[in-house]
Amino acid sequence: MLTTDLVKVRRRQGRIVPLWLKGRQAAVWEPIAEALIDVFSRCEGMTRSQLGEAVEAVIADAGDKVRADGLVKLLEDGCEIDASVGSSAESVREEVFRAAAAQRRGLGIRDDFDREGVVAACAARLGRSAEEVERSLFEDLPGAQVIRGWKKTSATSLLQRYDLALAQGVLLRAVHVCIELEPASGPRLRDVFRMIKFCRLMHTVREREGGGWVVELDGPMSLFEATQRYGVQLAMFLPTLVAGDGWKLRAEVLWGRDRQRLQFELSDGEGLVSTRSAPSEPEEVEALVRGFGRLDTGWEVRQEARVFHLKGRGVFVPDLVFEHGATGQRVYLEVFGYWSREAVFKRLELLEAGFGHKVLLAVSRRLRVSEGAAEEGFPGKILVFTQSISAHAVRAALDTFTGVGE
Repeated sequence: MLTTDLVKVRRRQGRIVPLWLKGRQAAVWEPIAEALIDVFSRCEGMTRSQLGEAVEAVIADAGDKVRADGLVKLLEDGCEIDASVGSSAESVREEVFRAAAAQRRGLGIRDDFDREGVVAACAARLGRSAEEVERSLFEDLPGAQVIRGWKKTSATSLLQRYDLALAQGVLLRAVHVCIELEPASGPRLRDVFRMIKFCRLMHTVREREGGGWVVELDGPMSLFEATQRYGVQLAMFLPTLVAGDGWKLRAEVLWGRDRQRLQFELSDGEGLVSTRSAPSEPEEVEALVRGFGRLDTGWEVRQEARVFHLKGRGVFVPDLVFEHGATGQRVYLEVFGYWSREAVFKRLELLEAGFGHKVLLAVSRRLRVSEGAAEEGFPGKILVFTQSISAHAVRAALDTFTGVGE
């Protein structure tokens, strides 16, 4: 992913326009991308400093340092660094610096500092050679880190990933994002909504006039305290959106040191290529499934694949479904871990308006929603959790529904 300083854009009439590497620009930069990939394909065993020197030789005459550095950043993201190298550097430095300080305190006015003697004495105490001690002194610095592997790519894929990363970089400064989805298949909608939840994005969904859906997302800059983590989560969602057709995105962003408010527009017509991998469940959901599976219950738990269209009101995308073996009773569970308090009450309102199934809403305590917040018309229960969702509490709640038909 590109940091904001590496994002090439143009401001034009209140809009922010990424400078894509497509068409004629792609033809110009493809040879540079190929040369960089050639360097990275030989990087195994190099230190980061050595790799940097080899890369600099390629991009020195590129003409556009920011764009070149952006391509390098994306290639570096594919490097595997040997974490074990440099693990003893801090203790070796402490030993050598302490010995050096002791020697300096004992020097006379005309005495010379014996660096080699200090290193040799420390090497003897540590049971290592002087050369190993010298090498270990600063091997935990970034430039001394050793590269053990690199994820291969092609020049075409690199340029496509660069364009996607430009759009992601703009979204890091978003205040608000609005996405329009044309009518789509169940699996496509499920994929989009599950990734929104997996990325823990604060959102609302409503039906679009003429069909389809409008998804409103808060951007990181809309939060009371803007967080880099939330911005990265929003950027992580983009590849899933890009992976399908029939979508438009509009965002308001704060750009530059002057934090100018600009409009950013994107659609499937831009031709961006997705780099997505299949999302997994949020940690709290996976932990609940594991914990519940260890209990002896009459309930089976599984990931729910349905998207419930509540006509004229919105959608409900549960995380899990519990099915009772004896009665066939189904109970749907949705987790509110990183959403807003307002989102919980909107969900209560949505489900109270005639959802025909039983529901458990697992709500983080920090959202300040009590278990008594659900009114009489709500078809289920609220479970408040602190750090993890109690499998025993879920079981107890489910057992109150046993024998109640759908």
